[in-house]
Amino acid sequence: MPRLTLATVPAARRKQLNGGIAETAHLLEWLSVDMGALLVATAPQLRLRSPIPDEITSEAFRGVGVTKRLARIGLYLRSTGVAPGTTLFRRVAGHDSDVVRQWAAYALMADTSLSLHERLQLTHTFAADRNMSVREVAWMTFRPYVAKEVLEALAQLRPLTVDRDPNVRRFAIEVTRPRSVWGEHLRSLKAEPEQARELLDATKADRSKYVQNAVANWLNDASKTRPDWVLGLAATWMSSPSIDAATRRILIRGVRTLRRADQLPRHVASSLF
Repeated sequence: MPRLTLATVPAARRKQLNGGIAETAHLLEWLSVDMGALLVATAPQLRLRSPIPDEITSEAFRGVGVTKRLARIGLYLRSTGVAPGTTLFRRVAGHDSDVVRQWAAYALMADTSLSLHERLQLTHTFAADRNMSVREVAWMTFRPYVAKEVLEALAQLRPLTVDRDPNVRRFAIEVTRPRSVWGEHLRSLKAEPEQARELLDATKADRSKYVQNAVANWLNDASKTRPDWVLGLAATWMSSPSIDAATRRILIRGVRTLRRADQLPRHVASSLF
């Protein structure tokens, strides 16, 4: 099977993406977007108030990491007046291009005047977005503020674990994972994962596999610093006379690192595998 690269994305498709008339469908398309070209193409529709910095349209900008490009454009948009409650913000946040909507999330991240509650209310739209890349950016842009107020964030995220939308429930778990590939680790939760127990208990039998995977990954993260706590939680969840199939699936995936390291107690292994 040939190795997939950015060049795999057809030129005609890249033209659509860079013109803001199509959404990215997978990771390679997302990575292939020329954000400078996309900003130039969509600026007239968005009616931006300030000239686009040469830096953003430069050849060098294309070589910058994708999240750094998103953050830089978000900062530029915030400086042009793209702020919550404005028509400008609504235009960017409601654009047909998923990448443009991501810029709105990053403009929100750049706005330090918001309370945690206000920020969460505004992020809800991105967490529920139809496009997976926007949903990823939702937690990536909210996570720095979780790191600043872990306990308050956990309390405010708790109601989201019973939201009707599985995308929103998944957001509540994903944004609080102790570790992250795309963001900073949450030291508090690496040391004391029990702080998030209410969120995990609320989603331990979620019917959505999207949510189940997030819960399992959360536990797997925690197992790398607090294997004792994860094993204790697993024992508690398994003590039910009839363990839910979703809970079993979550635990099997959640202890995968412990199992590979041969650190899974025999009684836990025999109950799950």
